Amino acid sequence: MKVIFARNNANFISKIIRLYTWSEWSHVGVIDGDYVIEAIGGKGVEKTLIKAFKKRYDITKIRRIPGDIEIARNLIGKQFDQKGLWGGLLHMSVQDPDKWFCSELVAHASYAFDSKYAHKVSPENLYWLSSE
Repeated sequence: MKVIFARNNANFISKIIRLYTWSEWSHVGVIDGDYVIEAIGGKGVEKTLIKAFKKRYDITKIRRIPGDIEIARNLIGKQFDQKGLWGGLLHMSVQDPDKWFCSELVAHASYAFDSKYAHKVSPENLYWLSSE
């Protein structure tokens, strides 16, 4: 499964996520043809054109992770897990099992993590497991 890692050095939220997670990356999504399946704050899980995705970020990198893209496709239309994201940052288990944030979505679709722990996975964890 192809994934795209991203960061925006001018965006405050991107910086906060990277600082807190000790990650080079603040966002990640699954590539599906000319699109990225991603969980977007305030919107939910959507398919975005790769061109539009790359416009939002200074730096992107495409890598591979073993997984099933159909799992990611099946999450399109689900809501964003705002509470789960902040719970993760505050080390509290308050995620909604039917809502998603970006790294949780990719971890859930990957073969590398047990889905019940996907909410604990950061973009950096996914990057460590990815390959060129």
